[in-house]
Order: sequence, then structure tokens, then C-alpha cells
Amino acid sequence: MLVESPEISQSRFPPRAPRCSPSAASFACLSPGARAAESMSVVDAIYQRMRDDTEAVAEKKGESELAKFYAGLQLFVTGASDLVGKCLLEKLLRDCPDLERIYVLVRTKKAEEFQAKCDELCDDSVFDLLRKSRPDFRSKLSLLRGDLAQDGLGLSEEDYRSLSENANVIFHNGAATRLDEQVSLALQTNVLGTRRMLELARDCKQLKAFLLVSSGFAHCQQRVLEEKFYRSPADLKTVADMLEADAAPSGLTKDALEMLLGEWPNIFAYSKATAEELVRQHAARSPFACCVFRPSAVVSSHKEPQPGFVDGKNGPARFFLKIAMGAVHVIYSVDYPIDLVPADLSVNAMLVCAWDAVDRWQVEPGAFVYNFGTSQERPITMRQIKEKIMDDPGALVSAKSRRRPYVLFATNFLLYLAMRLLLDYVPALVADLLAVLHGNAPDSWALLRESMGDMCRLHRFSSGNWRIRMPEMLKACERLNPRDRELFPCDVRRLDWDDYFLTFWRGIRVNVLKESYELGEPGGKWPCKCPCKCVCYGLGLVLALLAYYLISGLLF
Repeated sequence: MLVESPEISQSRFPPRAPRCSPSAASFACLSPGARAAESMSVVDAIYQRMRDDTEAVAEKKGESELAKFYAGLQLFVTGASDLVGKCLLEKLLRDCPDLERIYVLVRTKKAEEFQAKCDELCDDSVFDLLRKSRPDFRSKLSLLRGDLAQDGLGLSEEDYRSLSENANVIFHNGAATRLDEQVSLALQTNVLGTRRMLELARDCKQLKAFLLVSSGFAHCQQRVLEEKFYRSPADLKTVADMLEADAAPSGLTKDALEMLLGEWPNIFAYSKATAEELVRQHAARSPFACCVFRPSAVVSSHKEPQPGFVDGKNGPARFFLKIAMGAVHVIYSVDYPIDLVPADLSVNAMLVCAWDAVDRWQVEPGAFVYNFGTSQERPITMRQIKEKIMDDPGALVSAKSRRRPYVLFATNFLLYLAMRLLLDYVPALVADLLAVLHGNAPDSWALLRESMGDMCRLHRFSSGNWRIRMPEMLKACERLNPRDRELFPCDVRRLDWDDYFLTFWRGIRVNVLKESYELGEPGGKWPCKCPCKCVCYGLGLVLALLAYYLISGLLF
């Protein structure tokens, strides 16, 4: 049975005032234009340091307990192709230089694609800075062809034997993460894949810790998420029945799936909650520490490996990208905190959790849960995010922008639908029509349809008023010595949202749109390839004013 540690009293963690930049006092007194220019200069300085190959990294005093813990160990990592997985590999290779080896599971459909997939991973921009300091970093990576959805993880006998004899810590980050994923794929990957990973862990002769990356929304029916295990939605027999039903010619009907999911809103949350129960059951008889790490919505990094680093697969990044490109102008918001965590802080927290779980397991056998979110300790709403990111207009300028970005909020759902129709749908249709007339490819409507899916997926997690409590995670942060607090920062109470959003937009532009960050200088011109934008603005303004008067008359 999991023994819960007593909740940390508020007196141990007094509220911490937000950190300010060196010029914060004078910055607040500047005009909006001056503030934007000041922000631009700060951001440009950050990126200039990133590009400066000659800048020496100052040696800091003190020994890292975490780097010492991982020294000489061999790790096994799954899910290395997503944002968290990439940042995890980069962080380990950069700040744990004495670790012996990292085994990485690489999924490919065909054997001949394996080498190309390995090259794609190692050539990723996440390693750009690491290549300069440690050009031989690839020598510490052992890339293994496999698949979580296959028996034996799809590994060769030689690779399976190598893992069972050498692996010391397992970070199981691999998952099918789409909220509307195919039922069989989600269950095979997230549930049975976790069982296969636990079977491998059982066969490992030198394993110290097994960490499952779950989700802070795996139990989203809980408005206050505690660091404990909750009731599992299914057992392995139910999972097998669902797989059999989904394999039938007709598959699982929508009504049947909703009945099976019960209070879980989608197959992703359902499968992740079931996987957590497998870890809890396995921990009762395992000779190593088991823990579940529950991050909330992971977004672009704060500082490492680069300020604002993100990839195009990240869901929240795709949503905010649609705003930057002028495809989304209206958001339905009820001013609840939206729980976001930067990728680099999440990766640091994972490394801390595995280290902490090994020590806890020595005196408290069982499985441990670590939540990681900001809604309790550093809450922020969509309106606050809008105020911060719209304060840097130069960063929003992109050659790929369809319309000038701006955001309006609607708390009334009918008003929201009307505003979306007038400010997004109608202009998109007009823009595509005029693009065709001018001989250009129509793409505004396609971009808008794509944004609709992103908004629907994000809406549930931005309007539910959840609170993710994390006393055990904060205890682990408190255990870190001063050197590790600098090297592996993961205390969200010290997260400065103002500082974070300084590089947020530019990170998306550099890493997703593949644009140079010098493009959007203050006073730069917005791209305007055809007169359809002027028509869209004029039509949208007229229709918006008309709708305002009509709805005002109906509501008031």
C-alpha cells in the first residue's frame, strides 16, 4: 500500500515574489512601444549569446548530487521523438556527462527506415548547442529498433538481453498521445506497452528505478489532483475485450466507446489511468523503485536547451501558432487557470523524481506519484497569457502570417460562436476566394479547420478549473543542494512567467516555422501578398459591429 507523506505546511513554503529582470522597475514605467523595444533587446541578447560559439561557459562551484547519481549508469528511454523525450536526451548528455550509456527505443514500420529515423533524431535542432561542446555525444547513444505495441517490445533477442543485463534506470515516456487516438493503438501502446516495459524491468538484473510518464489529466474527473493512485478505469481483461471488439469489422461504435470510457473523456486519459494501475501493482513485488510522473500540458522550454525550444508536434504550440499566424482571433474563456509547464522544467523534474524515488524506496517500499503542474503554485490564465505575448509585436511578424494577430475573449458561448463566425470563418472563406482569383493557392480555410481541432482538444483542459497539488514533488525540490537547484531547476514556485513569455513566440517561429529570429524587428512591415487582407478586415469589422448590436439587443 502506498503510504502518503503528510502534506507540507504552507509555512515551509512562503509565497515567493516573482523574479524581475534587471530593468523591471524602469520597464514597468515605459510606454507599450518602448516596452516592446526593450523586450526585443533582451530577447535579441539571449539569442545572440546562443549563437556566440566563443562564449565560455563559467565553471560553477559545488558538486551535483544528481550528476553523481547518474554517473556510470545505463539508462533506457522510450518516447525520444517527442518534445519531452528530445529534451530529456539532450539534458542527460549535457549535464550528466559521466553516465555510461543511453539506450533509446526507436519505432519504425520497416527495417530499412531505421537508420534514417536514427539520423533524423540525432540531427534534430535540440542538439545544436550540444554539438558544439560535445561533438561526439552520439557515441553514448545506443538506438534500438522496437515498438511498444508489439510483443517483447519488438526488440531483437540481442537488444533485449543487453537491456536486461545493463539497464539501471528506465524512463518510459513513449505513448500514443492523441486525445482521439484509435482505440486499439492507444490500448496497445499506452496500456499493454507499459505492461511490456514492466516485464522488461522485471528481467533487468541491475535496475534501480522505473519511471512512467503519465499525465496530469489522466484523472481529469478529479478537480483537485493529489499525489496518489486513483481507481483504475479498467483491468487487463477489459482491455483485451476492448481490443477484440475494436478488431471486429464494425469496430467499437461511438456509443459503445463512450459507455466503456465512463467518466473518462477520451481514450488517452483512459489508457494512461489504466497504465498507472499496472505500475502500482508491479511495485508491490519489484526489487526496484517505481514511480509515476504526472506533468500537465508541456509547452516550449524556458531556458534549455534553447530559450523557447519546441517542436511542431507539440499540441499547445500548434494552437498558439494559429494565433500568431492570424487564423484564430476568438477564444472561449472562463478565466480559469490553464495548467502549463515548460519542457525543460518537466525534464529536470523527471530526473529529480527518479533520484528521489530510489532514496524513498529504501525506507518506504511501494510506488510513488509525483504531480507536476502550475495551477496550484504559479497559476496563469489565458487572458494573462494574451497580455504577456501580445506585448511584443515584433516577435509576431511572420512571412507566413495570414492576418494580423489579435485575440478577443468571449465568456458567453453564443457570443463566442457568433464572433468566430464573423472574425474567423467568413474572412477565411473570403481570403481563399480572393486567393483563387489572384492565382494563389487557397489555404486559409484549411488552416482554420486545423485550428478548430487544436482548440477543441485544448478547450477541455483550459476551462475545467483543475488544481494539481504536488507536495511530494516540492519536497524533492527542497532536497536539492544549491548546485543542483541551478543545474536542474524544477521548482515551479520560482517560475517567472514574464521572463518565460519573452522568448515564447520567437521559439515557435525559429523551431516550428523555421524562420530567422531577426525577421520581426520593431516597425517591420506585415506581409501582405494580396489585397484580400484589407477586404477581410473591412468585412470582418462591419459584420462584427452588426453582430454586436444584434446580440446586445437579444441579451440585454
